[in-house]
Amino acid sequence: MELWCKQSEDEEWKFAYLLQRSQCNRLGQEVPGNTDSNDNESSSIESYYFIGHRVCDKSPVWTFVSDRELDEREIHVMANRGVILRGLGDVHVARWWQLKLLDTNGSHYIGINNFTMFGKENPIPAPTDVVAVVVTEEGRNMLRVSWAFDDEPSGAAASFKVVAFPHSVGLGVGGFERVSPAADRSLSFPDLKEETPYVFVVFAIDARGEEGVPSRASSPVSIRSEGWTLLNTSEVEDAEEDAVVVELDKVTPQVTAEPRSTLLRSKQSERKIALSAEKEEEVSNLKAMVKEQSLKESNLNPEEFAKLYDERINRLKEGFFDEVERINVATNVTMFLSSTFDDTTSERNYLMEFAYPMLKSFCQSLGLTFSVVDLRWGVRNEATDDHMTIDVCLGELERCLRNSTAASFVFLSGERYGWRALPNRCDKEELELILGFIPDGDAKSTISEWYVRDDNHVPPVYNLQKISAMKEKPIKYNDFWKGAQDIMQGAIWKVVEEESSLPPSVKQNWLISVTEREVLEGLFKEPSNLEVSAFVLMRTIEGLEEAATREAAGKASIYYTRRDSDRELLNDLRARVKQTAATSLFEFSVPWSEDGISFENPTHASYIRELAAKFVGETKHQILASLQKRRLLSPLEREIVHHCSFAFQRSRNFFGRKEVREKMAQLMERAGPTVRCLHGQSGAGKTSAMSAAAVDAHQRLKDRACVIFRACGTSAASSSAVELMRSICEQVSSVYTMNPPAAAHEDFDEQVAEFHRCLAASSAEKRLLLLIDSLDQLSDEDHERSDPWRWLPGPSSSAPDMPHTRVIVSTLPEDKYKVFPALRAALDEEWIVKIQGVEKAEGIVILQEWMAKSGRGLQPKQEEILRDSLTQVESVTMLHLRLLFDRVMRWRSHDAPAQLPSSVNGLISLIFDDLERLHGSRLVAEMMGLLCASRCGLSETNFLDLISGNDEVLGQRGVPGSVLEYHDPPMRRLPPLVFSRLRRDLGDYLVERGENGVSVLNLYHRQFWEMASSRYFGMQEVRQRHYSSLADYFTGLLAARFSERQIDPQPLRFETSSSSQQQPLGLPNRQKVKELGGALRAAGKHKQLISYLCDLGYLEAVFESGRNYAEDLLIDFSDCLLHLQQEPAEAQRLSHVTDFFRFVRKWFHVLCLEPNALMGLACNAPTVSAVAAAASLLEDPRPWVQWRNAPLLFDACTQTQLCQSPMLCCDIEPKGSSYVVGAGSMCFVYEQLSSRQISRFVGHEAIVMDVRYSPDSLSVLSVARDGWAKLWQASSGKTLVEFGPHPAWLTSCAFAPRENQVLVGSSNGIVYLWQYEEKRGSLLAALEGHTGPVQSVRFLHWKETYAISGSLDGYAAIWNIDRRAAVARMTARSHINCVDTSSDGLQIALALSEGGCTLWSSTRDGKESSFRMRLRLREHVSEVWTCAFSPDGSEIVTGAADRVGRVFSCRTGQLLGKIVGHLRWVFAVSWVGDLILTASSDRSAKSWDRRNVLLNDPSGRKDSFDERPLAGIRFVEGGQKLRALTKTITSILASTDPLDVLKDEELEAGAEKQVERKADLAPDGERWAFTTYGSNYLISYPNGKGGTALDSYNFPAAGTTTRWKPGSNNQVLVGGHGGSLALMNGEHAEATWAQAGWLMDMDWSPAGDVAVAACQNHTIKLLQGGNATENVGPPAMSVSVSGDGQRAAVITMEGSGYTVKATGLSILNLSSGEVETEADDPILLHAKLQDRNCRWVCNDGYIVVLSAASSILDCPVVSVVDASNGDTVCRFHSPYPTDFTCMDVLDDAEGQPQVVVSDFIGRVYLLTLQNLRGRSQETSD
Repeated sequence: MELWCKQSEDEEWKFAYLLQRSQCNRLGQEVPGNTDSNDNESSSIESYYFIGHRVCDKSPVWTFVSDRELDEREIHVMANRGVILRGLGDVHVARWWQLKLLDTNGSHYIGINNFTMFGKENPIPAPTDVVAVVVTEEGRNMLRVSWAFDDEPSGAAASFKVVAFPHSVGLGVGGFERVSPAADRSLSFPDLKEETPYVFVVFAIDARGEEGVPSRASSPVSIRSEGWTLLNTSEVEDAEEDAVVVELDKVTPQVTAEPRSTLLRSKQSERKIALSAEKEEEVSNLKAMVKEQSLKESNLNPEEFAKLYDERINRLKEGFFDEVERINVATNVTMFLSSTFDDTTSERNYLMEFAYPMLKSFCQSLGLTFSVVDLRWGVRNEATDDHMTIDVCLGELERCLRNSTAASFVFLSGERYGWRALPNRCDKEELELILGFIPDGDAKSTISEWYVRDDNHVPPVYNLQKISAMKEKPIKYNDFWKGAQDIMQGAIWKVVEEESSLPPSVKQNWLISVTEREVLEGLFKEPSNLEVSAFVLMRTIEGLEEAATREAAGKASIYYTRRDSDRELLNDLRARVKQTAATSLFEFSVPWSEDGISFENPTHASYIRELAAKFVGETKHQILASLQKRRLLSPLEREIVHHCSFAFQRSRNFFGRKEVREKMAQLMERAGPTVRCLHGQSGAGKTSAMSAAAVDAHQRLKDRACVIFRACGTSAASSSAVELMRSICEQVSSVYTMNPPAAAHEDFDEQVAEFHRCLAASSAEKRLLLLIDSLDQLSDEDHERSDPWRWLPGPSSSAPDMPHTRVIVSTLPEDKYKVFPALRAALDEEWIVKIQGVEKAEGIVILQEWMAKSGRGLQPKQEEILRDSLTQVESVTMLHLRLLFDRVMRWRSHDAPAQLPSSVNGLISLIFDDLERLHGSRLVAEMMGLLCASRCGLSETNFLDLISGNDEVLGQRGVPGSVLEYHDPPMRRLPPLVFSRLRRDLGDYLVERGENGVSVLNLYHRQFWEMASSRYFGMQEVRQRHYSSLADYFTGLLAARFSERQIDPQPLRFETSSSSQQQPLGLPNRQKVKELGGALRAAGKHKQLISYLCDLGYLEAVFESGRNYAEDLLIDFSDCLLHLQQEPAEAQRLSHVTDFFRFVRKWFHVLCLEPNALMGLACNAPTVSAVAAAASLLEDPRPWVQWRNAPLLFDACTQTQLCQSPMLCCDIEPKGSSYVVGAGSMCFVYEQLSSRQISRFVGHEAIVMDVRYSPDSLSVLSVARDGWAKLWQASSGKTLVEFGPHPAWLTSCAFAPRENQVLVGSSNGIVYLWQYEEKRGSLLAALEGHTGPVQSVRFLHWKETYAISGSLDGYAAIWNIDRRAAVARMTARSHINCVDTSSDGLQIALALSEGGCTLWSSTRDGKESSFRMRLRLREHVSEVWTCAFSPDGSEIVTGAADRVGRVFSCRTGQLLGKIVGHLRWVFAVSWVGDLILTASSDRSAKSWDRRNVLLNDPSGRKDSFDERPLAGIRFVEGGQKLRALTKTITSILASTDPLDVLKDEELEAGAEKQVERKADLAPDGERWAFTTYGSNYLISYPNGKGGTALDSYNFPAAGTTTRWKPGSNNQVLVGGHGGSLALMNGEHAEATWAQAGWLMDMDWSPAGDVAVAACQNHTIKLLQGGNATENVGPPAMSVSVSGDGQRAAVITMEGSGYTVKATGLSILNLSSGEVETEADDPILLHAKLQDRNCRWVCNDGYIVVLSAASSILDCPVVSVVDASNGDTVCRFHSPYPTDFTCMDVLDDAEGQPQVVVSDFIGRVYLLTLQNLRGRSQETSD
């Protein structure tokens, strides 16, 4: 059979195959022409299944329509276990599909052709997937393709055809074919196009030339003229960004393509760089050598260090800020490699190429970063001009020693002593002492000329002059300096070596080499710490001295130290090193070779490998040992350490300012309001003052106070008020031993209440001082800046009394930051401190104090220049003083500096000028531009990688201004010393802090950012280039483009060394996750961004990284959708991205809490969605729950907003971009696309009853029970106009068609008409006529003078506004709750209290009384609260007390669809476009897609049980059928086939009876046992099955639950409220047990020999024979006995009666009564009294538990718990808010248990637990 379809007239014909169930085809092909349809075949379509792929780029979903008249004409695709995939140009494999013919508009066609597939009934089998793509250099652009079979085909294949398709156009278009004999399994492809990626498909061809089913397409590979290589940037962007790139081997012909990952990995994360065969082999050899080494055992005691860490962390929590210096939280391993240069080149190059990448991967697996500081090359002449290279080296070494986690110093020692440099500064007495021994002459005069006394230094020193200041002759720069240096060194060394009277310090200062200086700092400074901080690799070359003697100028001279003094110093140094670092020393001996140390020499190669293996092994040992000295810090502890370190460092910069210190102390000491404020202009020193106040407070109060400091915006958890409050609450709870805060509150107001509760925990004995710096740096998403009193405990808040708590906040004063005006309005002046600028005189004093403390001074003329710079300003900020200080600190007494700028910006510009002069303008501009482009700063490794990938900045030797102007480096990469020098010259203005798991660099102050942005980031093309650089870097394209430069490929995940069960996917690259989306958006790379946003692996990594990262994801989605909406040609991508956005938005809260749930949620996404399509291509070994009857389409609900109060009103903005809801006394405006809150209005003092957008969308009108109507700005919540007060409640409102008029209805029956201008409102009229409260008002927009009002008096009145009178009345004979009018004003709808809605129509004849009732909509059975017309007036939506919204046709009154999802009354509806908004008393507002609502049942299946709640559901007939019992005692039999759920109502009995709680089905599957609300228990029989339909038996107590005894169809265990239990056989009790306390649940062992009952007092085991019981456990609400009868799983509980609450899951040993396992999963605390709430599966390996929706997860869940350890291994999250009621399980021998669950509206979920058996076996192994 052949099915073909045509998408549109201008597209090619495509076809896919229509097959029987037993057949499967996977790919579509091009149809050469039209195919005649065969009407005789059309009737059989329903029995066939469709398997195919998307071929249309314009239509978002496959749609088919018959080309002839049929009874049912709409085509609908129903899913069984598969999806139609909508890839971005790729061809994907779909699974099984069923076609049904229904009705559409006829724009697509179906044809059926009488055609036997491939010319035979059973086509020959297809080859399996292409398992290898082999690339060989057989000739120019030659490719060989190999394939294989899992099972050889049964049909004989005569040959095979391979087709190469250009990947950019998709399969079936423009292919190149080649045919091979059947015996061959490979084929060559010549002459493929260069720069084009191809995919390959293999066909088996029989003897008659007919093709079999094609194989799956291979992964795309690209070709270039020099051979096969990685896809480059343009190919990836123009073809397909998510291409999987095959690793290629240019040497050997056998290369196997990497198989598809079995983990949920992002395709984007695997951009692999091609390695040569030699390099691959070398990597393998080195890994093998490292593996052979056994890591040294550490002598450290981890428990001791963990205890010490706990003590320090606890002290830090209370405010002991100095403890931060004793807590190592570094996440970076920064190793300083010290060695001489030329003689260790081979070793260092090998380490760089092979060892460093290995260690980088190892560190990444531990959540650390790795870098090496090798400063032996790459210095510009300008950077050496001032002789600061030694200082730079020692400064970098000190940084490594201070900040590195481990292995901070490595000494690679050879036979050279190293460069001995002249010191750039020396003491006055020291140099003069030396000069006294040097006779007059050239040497002495040269020294005196180069060394100039500096009297600005206290005491005076001699400075070595800059080379540029001394060079006058036309001689080469280096030659000029070298000549002078040789003269000076010769004279000084002679004196120092010969004069024994000189002190040792003088000899050390003038004689030792730079290398020895480094060793002294790295090895000898703290020798006790060498085990984790340093080690030595010492090489000895045998025969080197003899070779150097023979060859005075040969190769040996590079390795040998000829100068005797150097050899003596070297031997002494090596001897001391051996003695000091004996345990961390590795010695190597290697014979001399004429070529020096060369890897080409096999002996030397072995030595280098051994050295590298020792290097890697020792580094790993030191890293692991250092980690034992500390414990892993929690997120809260890392946050506390960050802010304490920030405050401690800033407090050191706070000098003087005595009056500021006193004012801050007063703010913290004096009684008064809880919140006090510090403000001042940018740079005034607020942060330093706040930091100093925090440190001073604890030093003053000690243990009598807890001091907490937070610097807003300096970390992810301090960037929003919600995250800030959460971390503070956790810290306070820990210090004051309170109950830990509840799980993260989703609602802002809930978090505020928790915040206030924690702040009130302080006492007189232990006060609480909270200092929050820079409130202006908070986001304003929840209006934490514009309305700070919303969360701060202010005068208008409902915060509890907190007399011993002080909250000090600081902010900028400008109105644009919004914070200070709000604070100032509520605080008295005495509680507001302004930090003033410093007076000029005081500024000079402060500068003099700073200089004195630093040992510096100024000459009179220099001081005059300094004073002149301050004459032009009235006062100066602390930042201004700091910049001046740093500038004049560098002045020497003989300098004649230029005039200083008088502004901060001018001084910052000078800094940038100096940087550009010293380091080149290109490098500085690139660094600053990248820093401005990043979201959170960049690490040193990032900078080195990014600039190394920029050839324009690197340049080359001889190119002025480029980095490599003076050097040809051993690797084309930014020299580390260049960046280190640049970083050093920026000094404290470049700060380092932890962010996204790495240490990043950022500019110190806001004004530095502003200046850098304007100078280096102002032009659009510059910004675009920097964003593009970041995007290429974090996508891995930069590393692929420059594979030889060792740029980090930035994988999405780092492979972890922990077990696969704990981290099966590896640690997420949080920096990539944070930076990538914003960079791609800003760079305009939307195609690449889409490929990431539609990648499940990427999404999981984002959510695993944390909530802050996920919130950025919503921004990325919103931007992408807005971009696609503006591109008509991107309809397919728009649909694709929309599916993923809806998925992310729907499950956002769940994924933030449980990111590992993403795989299961994606697999259970609506079947035709792009999300399910992507999930179907992944294989994941982790357990997950498959939803077998998942809906076909997304739920009609597209968005849900929750609040703390019932939502009684709502309205959609006229264009549909946002909506407003009223909840309690507040109003909230949300963005429709992203669900982000835009604004919040808090101007009412009572419940808001109605809200309406203005016609121009700029403002909102709200009315409330406080008697006020208020007009406010939609974007900000700012009040514009107030109308009132009114003498009664206001109930409704409307904007008039006339400009600036509004209408409001009131509870006193009066309608008020108001006019407003600017900020004033004036009452125009009070329209009286109703005798009851007016519930709703609207205008008839077709005539400006008419309005309508509906009242509880049963009348709707039409008013002539101009005449101020009612001109017509409509009688409803029922309370009118709502009125609405169509857009043309010709229809009126009345929502009635007696259930129903009436439609009234009119002709546009101008007559007021022309409305007549035309239709009554009677589908509602309860009170209708609201109604709204569609924009075109053809449909109407209603909301009622039955919790359901309904959509009707206004022409026929036919019910078109239902809106089901609210838990309580639907109070308000609004309709714009295809968007319907509902608001409910269940405290939620939901937006709905009208198109899905009108489908009525988007799943394509009939609702299993017609919304009737079930009392019980069971598998019968071996799992082939389901039997259920409704609460109204209706028995139902249904199939478990998701496509064939059939109702069979077998019993209609006792509709007046209700099943109380639980029902159980007899083993024969025919009889139900249950209890009612009386004292009876009943057994129901299906009609015609024997016996009566319903048998009732007396039971002595009110029954609660029943359980049939396994194997018996007569014995039922019945329990009651009083604790009595009986084993009943009809009316006869065979055994009874009396037990105090309510009986909650019971269960039997499968053998029927053990029964256990869960009671409110305890868990008991019923002993045989009756009466006797045995207490085996705690109070429980649910119980399940294991298959062997030895254990019981119980849901423990607390409480009594109906007010019980679950407390967890426990596994009890029924013999001993001991608890074997407890689960600490907080979700299990929300289990409820439901039928079979927990059940054993997988041979007692796992337990399935039902839990209700909660504050943690806002949806009911099915949890699967590992019985061996209590861990939750997977969950099923219901997309619907209704809780589950009953469950049954069916164990499966193949490890795929079946679970059936029902919810409160009778919806049935068929679930399969996947991958449990394999995991259980792994655990046991």
